[in-house]
Amino acid sequence: METRKRIVRIVIGVLIILIGLVVLGNAIGLWDVDLFPKGWWALALAVMFLVMLINDGPNLANILGIVIFGLLFAKNYLPVLDGIDWWILVVACAAFAFGGKLIRDAVKKQEPPKDKE
Repeated sequence: METRKRIVRIVIGVLIILIGLVVLGNAIGLWDVDLFPKGWWALALAVMFLVMLINDGPNLANILGIVIFGLLFAKNYLPVLDGIDWWILVVACAAFAFGGKLIRDAVKKQEPPKDKE
């Protein structure tokens, strides 16, 4: 693996751990971090998936992460998304992504077998 990709993955991993620590500290009452907009954690995760998409190229996890966490962030600012059952939305996004991947893999041009000489 390239050094650049490894560094990006390490930085993203550290950022995810830091987000987890902030959320955990808020949940158990160690601190009250209120410097970020409502739903900031979802936006941070969506941006991290976007960085991984740019760095590693598109794959199912990157696209799903951007869509799911982007929608979770958007629900705080778009009133049209109020009243939506988010678990059903997540399951529907996952079903579309996995079904699309299966179809893409089935119709994807396969390499012809190499002749043995």
